[in-house]
Formats: sequence, structure tokens, C-alpha cells
Amino acid sequence: MLIIPRWLGKKGLIAMGISTLVVILLVVVLVQEYRNRNQRIMGEIYEGVGFANFTEYSKAMVFDRDPGLFPLKSRKEIDQFLRENSDRLNVDESGDALQIVQQYDQEFLEVVQSSPARSPMTSEMAHLEHFNYTGVRSRLISLFSYARFMGDCSSLTGKFVAALEANENLCSGGTLVEELVRQAILKDFLATLGFYLRSCKEGTESVADLRLLLKTLEKVESPLESIKRSLITEILGSIELVNVNRSEVFPSGVLGYVFEPDIYFYLTHQQRLLADLDNIETLTEFSPLPEFPWYAIYTKILLLGETAMNNALANSRASHGLLEFTKDCLRAEIHWKTTGEHWSGPLSRFSRIEEVTKSDSEQNDRNLIYSGPELPPQWNGVVSTQYRLP
Repeated sequence: MLIIPRWLGKKGLIAMGISTLVVILLVVVLVQEYRNRNQRIMGEIYEGVGFANFTEYSKAMVFDRDPGLFPLKSRKEIDQFLRENSDRLNVDESGDALQIVQQYDQEFLEVVQSSPARSPMTSEMAHLEHFNYTGVRSRLISLFSYARFMGDCSSLTGKFVAALEANENLCSGGTLVEELVRQAILKDFLATLGFYLRSCKEGTESVADLRLLLKTLEKVESPLESIKRSLITEILGSIELVNVNRSEVFPSGVLGYVFEPDIYFYLTHQQRLLADLDNIETLTEFSPLPEFPWYAIYTKILLLGETAMNNALANSRASHGLLEFTKDCLRAEIHWKTTGEHWSGPLSRFSRIEEVTKSDSEQNDRNLIYSGPELPPQWNGVVSTQYRLP
């Protein structure tokens, strides 16, 4: 059976061949235009963040880090320590259990403190390598928890400061997942701080401890700035993989041309996210995802959902506000202990003083109230949003 009908004839066959060739050429021109456009968009993205490629960005993140923040430490030594000591905490209810945990955590802190500076990451490391942040979080929460039973304020302060510094050393400067872990640990600390302030409220001997804690918090990276940086890391890392054709999602070679429209859809949304990040101080939610075209098959896999992105942003806004509110609490307490006077200095925009009139007393209560972004519902009852001023 002939594929070409007889009535088409020789001239018709030639015409059909030419038409087919023209269609193929148009398709080639179209996908080549998509590829050229994608290269331009990638260049615009790099130019927008001020770096030529992911490697330069990663180097700057480590070597040009704000000296006012805690430095970034290597995580390889921590991974090794946690792996080699994974069974040490399988202890019973004996009286030595707390001592075993304390010894373990002390050794953990010593490994963190002795670890070398972190090396810049590659795009593959940003997406394929993750340190044991579950183990890290469990150790730092352990420090926050048993610090309550250490007695005096200096012991409490020492554990809190060491845990906060280790959190910044290990979890800052990483990917979005690592940043969310850092903020979760920070929230655990802020939830514990109320106990600390109640325990150390009396006497002037704790002023040095309060000052040390405030100094430490001032070196903690702003959650808003860090969530912005972690998202830029995700974006630049992903387009680097696309750009150098090392991604298994978007193949290289001739077959790669088929995916250029898909890549274009992916890149344009990354541009929108970067534009949103320029307004991180006032941003409440990211640009919504447009409707996926039929050809955006792999982009559906690569893109993080709107709900997850907006939840990460909301948590970051809340963490930032609570961090500033906590600093205000500490400044007010330090001022009272050193001068015996009520705090009358400036407050962050996340705090306000409220006086509560008491009918049975001439002196009113003065409370420092959190007035920052709305807290996620799961934080209610966990973190303190009110501090009674002396």
C-alpha cells in the first residue's frame, strides 16, 4: 500500500516535500529563538544580582560576608561527628543520662568551634548535598532545653550564646531548606527566652549576661535578609545547572531544543521572583504562578509551590519581627538594671509600650508589646509577644 496517494502526482510530491521542509525550518528557527532568548534571560538574571555566575555569587557569600555576623563554618566535620556518635545517646533513665547528654553536646560545640571556614558551594552542592540539619537541630534544641536546669544566669547565658552562634555558623548562608532550619532553631530560642528573663530578673549581677546575649542577637542574621539570600541561591543554582547543560531534567544536544519553551517558562518565573525579592521589607506574598502551558512538563517539577513559598516568607517576617522585639526587651531590662529608670529610648517598629492602669495601686504596669507582622497560628502560645517592663 502506497503512503503517497497516486492523485498527488510528482509535482504535488515536490510541493509537499518543500512545505514539510519549510515547516521544519520554521520550527528550528523558533526553538533557536527560544534558546537565544533563554540565554539573554539568564544573563539578565545574573546581571540583576550583580554576579557573572553562581560560582562568583557563592564566593562572595562566603568571603564578603558581613563581618558583623557570625562566620560560616564547614559542615563536613559536623556530619562526621554526628555519624560516628549516632548511638551515644541511646541511654536509659539512669541518673547519668543528663550528664551523658551534656557531655555529648559539649563535644558537639567543640567540633563546631574548631571547624574551618566554609568553602564556597557549587550549583550541584546547592541542590544535591545537604548536611545533617536534623541532627544539628536536635543538638541545639538540647542545649536550649537542659540549659534551664543549669542554675545561675551565667550558665544559662553561656549555653544560649553557644547554641545561637553554632546555629549561625552551620545553618546560615545555605539553601532554602537550611535557612528554614536556622529560623526554626531561632524560634525555639525565642520561645525559651521568656524563662531566661524571668529567672534572671532579680539583682544586678546578670547585667553582663544580658549584654552578652544582646550582643549575640545583634550578630544573628536578619531572617528577611537571609530568606532573600537563600532564595537567590536556589534561583542562581538552578539556572546554572540549566545554563551549563548539566541538568538531567533539561537534556543537552539536539534533544535539548525541544525543552527550550519549557526552560523559557521556568526562567521568566524566576525573574518575577527576583523582582519580588527587591521589595523584601514590604513583601507579603510572591507573584502567583501563571497557568502552566501544556509544554511546561518539567517546570511543574522544578518550581516550588506558591503555598510553600508564601509560608516561608510569612515565617521569615514573623521571625524577623520577634528577633527585633526580643532585642528591645533586653535593652529595656539592661537599662533598668544599670540606671534604675524606665526605658524611654527608641524602639524598633516591631514593639510598643502599653501602660495598664491598676485600680488598687498608684503605679501602673508597663508592658512591651509585640506589634510586628502577624504570627503563624502554630506559634501562638509558643513564643511570648508581651514582656512586663520593670
